Amino acid sequence: MAHPSKAAPSLASVRRDLEEIDRAIVLLVAARVEAAGTAIRLRSQGSGQVSDPVQEERVIVRAQGWAAQAGLSASRTRTIFRAVVGAGKDRFVSENRPLRRPAPSTRVRRTGRTRSRVRSRRNPGSGRRAATSTPK
Repeated sequence: MAHPSKAAPSLASVRRDLEEIDRAIVLLVAARVEAAGTAIRLRSQGSGQVSDPVQEERVIVRAQGWAAQAGLSASRTRTIFRAVVGAGKDRFVSENRPLRRPAPSTRVRRTGRTRSRVRSRRNPGSGRRAATSTPK
């Protein structure tokens, strides 16, 4: 991203450089999220756990050390890496969540002179029927 000419770089060229860097950051985060998913899958097969707080802290502390060497803020680096680690867990959970059936709709049952709204018995909750009677 260095400019070999002695002339000052233009704002447009610096913005192009920033765009390239931003794209590289996004691709690296995507690769990290993918690798984290593999690690989580392997760990969860053994322990059943998605999170490993000890390892997560190790990752964050290591990144903070690199940030300090680069002259960056350790607290901002901690925030960034918490988000990146969280993105890996979120992606794993969303991709491995069992499919859920949509909640059953309320159906109308006609009984004599009144109509009752009754929740399906498959609906989780108290197990009691919720009925409201209205005259015809």
